[in-house]
Amino acid sequence: MKNRDILEELLEALEFRIRDVRQALRTNRLPLDQLPPQLKDLLERIINLFAEIEYDSELEEKRQIYDNIAQFLQEKFQEDMETCQHVTYILCNESEQRLIGENFPSTKAKKIAESAKKFILTIQVHYERFKASGICNRKTEIFSVNPYENKPTVKRINEEVSWDNISSKVRERFITTGGEGLSCTLYPEEE
Repeated sequence: MKNRDILEELLEALEFRIRDVRQALRTNRLPLDQLPPQLKDLLERIINLFAEIEYDSELEEKRQIYDNIAQFLQEKFQEDMETCQHVTYILCNESEQRLIGENFPSTKAKKIAESAKKFILTIQVHYERFKASGICNRKTEIFSVNPYENKPTVKRINEEVSWDNISSKVRERFITTGGEGLSCTLYPEEE
């Protein structure tokens, strides 16, 4: 069952319970501190589901950024996407099992990562928030040195992302700093 189906089922059950509780509260038959165990259980399941959905959105955002980096690597190394994703995970020091999978890292990915470290200077992600529209501009920048020309280049990937689809960590940093933009470095790893 998908998260959306589970959420729909929980919301329907919650609506039914809320009507019952609201009626009981209106008639003073139910003090607030004596909610039925079924309602308490249902509320706990909903809270857990929302926490899982938030975690999934964090992973999805990481996945989108990593896919952009992997596509860059694929263009440079002419390797399959899975190998380039593994190289990305190595470069970004990713350890989340749901992202990296079971066969991580492959020997091939380790070798390519060592080569990539020789020409990639830095990988950064910048966010710019447009408060009026509820949209953020997410810009992934990959600074590298062309080995044949010995000159730095930058690959920029601009994406418009809904404020709701930005990770909670990024939203929290926006709120605490009060700024319109923020940046983070994925490679080399920030200390």
